[in-house]
Amino acid sequence: MDQYNMLIIGGTKSTFLIDPEPITGEEMVLNLDVDAGTFSQARRRNENQGDPEPSNLLFNSAFKINSEHVAVLWFERKLREDGLTIQAREVKVSVFNCMQATWSHILLKEPLPFFFRATVIPLFTDHEDGDASLAKILILGGKPIGLSGKEEDQKLRIVELTT
Repeated sequence: MDQYNMLIIGGTKSTFLIDPEPITGEEMVLNLDVDAGTFSQARRRNENQGDPEPSNLLFNSAFKINSEHVAVLWFERKLREDGLTIQAREVKVSVFNCMQATWSHILLKEPLPFFFRATVIPLFTDHEDGDASLAKILILGGKPIGLSGKEEDQKLRIVELTT
């Protein structure tokens, strides 16, 4: 990632606004070359490397960690036994390696309700060797939505990540 490239992460081709089908596979992450005005698909350099791709990058919140990594908050649909009805939406955090086009998943210390329209700010921990690691995520605003359809505004949440 640099000043001439932009990542487009997730989305849908569906016209449905409520729980549309997410884009999957190689179309999940696209690179836009701003100078040339062209798109290319982010392809894994090694199929045996990294965690599985996130299953649902609709309504995600993404932020840059460094020049090679982007973190994404997304939600996974948990279905009831009938396989059609959504039982819950579980928030996940994954990191996309732009150089290798691979994913790695980070565990949350406690569950987080599904939300959208929030500002996400990474909080880092400095180490003695001069390196830094993603330790917490600050979430400002947003609309958590439960299965009941009720909305509840939240002004501030701090989410701790496991190391």
